[in-house]
Amino acid sequence: MKYYISFLYFIFLFAIVKSQTIISNDTAWTLDTVKVYNNVLIENNATLVIYPGTYVEFQGNYSIDVYGKLIARGVQSDSIFFTINDSTDFSDTSTLVGGWGGIRFFENIIDTSQI
Repeated sequence: MKYYISFLYFIFLFAIVKSQTIISNDTAWTLDTVKVYNNVLIENNATLVIYPGTYVEFQGNYSIDVYGKLIARGVQSDSIFFTINDSTDFSDTSTLVGGWGGIRFFENIIDTSQI
């Protein structure tokens, strides 16, 4: 029984880690539409650059967690859009359906993020 519980715990931890995209090197999102299928974590020494004209479309209640640097500078004629795949339940705050988790900045003393 002890081994069975340990096995289930391992599978649970694997599922949590697998449901996260880790950006550990400098990365650029330049596509017309970037679809986000899980949480995004920008590590401490990494930078994510999102170029103007990019639509970042969250496919569920996922977030971008910034420990490193995020640069998302749109221009008036070419914005960056953060949107969700399904807005049906967007206004229902009692559920996670329809929304996205936002962009969260964590402690980083040399942070030079720009939005």
